[in-house]
Amino acid sequence: MPWEWTEEWKLRNCIYPMYLSLPLRLVKNLGIDSRWLVRTMPTIAHLPVVFLSDIYIWRVSKRLFGKDCARLCFLLVFLNNFQTRFMIRTLTNAVEQMFTVVAFSYFIDQKNKFNFNTVVLTALITVSFMIRNTSPVGWLPLLGYKVLFEGSLVPFIKSGIFVALPILFFLVWVDTEFYHSDKWVLTGYNFLEMNVLLGLSKYFGEEPWYNYLFIEIPKYTTLMYFFLPFAWYHHFK
Repeated sequence: MPWEWTEEWKLRNCIYPMYLSLPLRLVKNLGIDSRWLVRTMPTIAHLPVVFLSDIYIWRVSKRLFGKDCARLCFLLVFLNNFQTRFMIRTLTNAVEQMFTVVAFSYFIDQKNKFNFNTVVLTALITVSFMIRNTSPVGWLPLLGYKVLFEGSLVPFIKSGIFVALPILFFLVWVDTEFYHSDKWVLTGYNFLEMNVLLGLSKYFGEEPWYNYLFIEIPKYTTLMYFFLPFAWYHHFK
C-alpha cells in the first residue's frame, strides 16, 4: 500500500484497496498465490470498473446525442491517452471516472422529485467523494443547475439526510477500524489538512495556474482540444 494509506497519515479511504484485496485473499486461501497471480488478480478485479465506465459512456452519449455520436465518442475514448494509460490500471482516477459517468446517467433524469434516481445519484457521488475527495468539484455546478432550474433542492436535501449521511458515517467507521484508531478517522479532512493547510502538496511539485488549461487538457484530449470551443459555443448558443 502507498504511504497515503499508512496509519501515520490516514489520507485515503480504504474501501477500494479492500475490494482489490478480495481476489488476493481468495488465491491465498486456495493455496495458489503465485507471483503471477498476485500481480494479476488486482488488475482482474479492476476490470469491472473499466467495463462499467465504457458501458455508461456509450449509454449516456447515445441517449443524449444519438448512436452515431456514441460511436465517435467510443472511438475517441479508446484513442485517448489518459484512457489507455490510466483507466486500465488500479488507480482511483479510474474509479472516480466510473462513478462519475454512472452517476451522470441518473443525473439526467433528476427533476423535482425524490426518487430512485436521487438515491443512486447521491450514493454514487458520496462514495466517489470518500474514495477521491476532489471528485465533487465538477458536480457543484451541475447540482446547482438542477437546484436553480429544475427544482431539485428539496430532493437533494432529503437525499443528503437519508442517503449521504448514513453512507458517510459507515465509511468513516470502516476507515476508523481499518486504521486501528481510537478516534474517528476523517480521511477527507486529513487530506485537506496535509495538502492544503500544511502545504504538503508542494513537495510533489507545483504547476502554474494555466497548467490544466494549456498543458494537461490538450495532452489528454489530443485532437478533441481544438474542437472544444466550437462545441461549447454551439451548446450554449
